[in-house]
Amino acid sequence: MCLHDDGAMMAAAVAAAQIAFWVDFGVDFYFWVDIVLNFNTPFYDARGILEINRTRIAQECVSFLPPRLSYSRLEFPRGDRSSNSLANSGGLLSGCKG
Repeated sequence: MCLHDDGAMMAAAVAAAQIAFWVDFGVDFYFWVDIVLNFNTPFYDARGILEINRTRIAQECVSFLPPRLSYSRLEFPRGDRSSNSLANSGGLLSGCKG
């Protein structure tokens, strides 16, 4: 005699996957709306003048990124400890010990 129903377990798994999908979708949507708004919002420069030039706004947004997030140093780990691996390259994980 089986104490559980495979159909009920499958339905619960599908419901959980749907909830996870919509939560993930909501977070992604919020992220992209935030990016668009930030790249289109004027700011006051050091002289107190409202900056509405879109190029300057984009430069101001990107200037807040830490240097370790630059894409020029992004490498994919190869599973080894050679000088080409991400942990030893001075890239994103250079402060991590493995």
